[in-house]
Amino acid sequence: MNSKYFIILFIFLSIGLTSCKDDKTNDDLKSLIEESINNTNDAVKKPLLNNIYSKITATAELSILEKILDSLDLKNTLIYEKGPFTVFAVKDEVFNSFLESDSLFSAISENNEEWKTIMTTYIINDRISSVDIFQKIKKNGGIYQLETSSGRFLKFYINENDIVVEGPKGLTSNIGKSDIIGVNGILHVIDNLIGSH
Repeated sequence: MNSKYFIILFIFLSIGLTSCKDDKTNDDLKSLIEESINNTNDAVKKPLLNNIYSKITATAELSILEKILDSLDLKNTLIYEKGPFTVFAVKDEVFNSFLESDSLFSAISENNEEWKTIMTTYIINDRISSVDIFQKIKKNGGIYQLETSSGRFLKFYINENDIVVEGPKGLTSNIGKSDIIGVNGILHVIDNLIGSH
């Protein structure tokens, strides 16, 4: 009888000790999981609400530009970075007049870095409204220059009542729809390509 009680007591003690050990292991595991979640939350960027890329996607005439920015990994900069940025956005009809969409994206995939340099010619690391541009043109004797994200320069001047933007190789465009404001920048729609290789 005594041995029977001893065996039962041994089983209960074994279960209790194993349970305590499991609790410690579970606590350690829980701590590791919580630490991992906290580290992940620190590392994962949250998109800025009302970001400049959302303004591009909300503008129907900029769907090709949207796809180009996405394919060149420039999209994330405009979604997650505080900027501010000024984007000169080329309309779909302009891209379509130069290349069929398939040819365009084929060229982009073959020369990704070159296209990235071209497209960052349309982005300025500052928030510049059309009023700012107009005032700077007047203040600077008729021509205003800004450095782009690619390190190239854009020139601005007035032709009749339009603000003209001139790219590094002399290509020009009028600024059409302007001052579309996002939390991290401002968007101006232009009617011609201004960047080239």
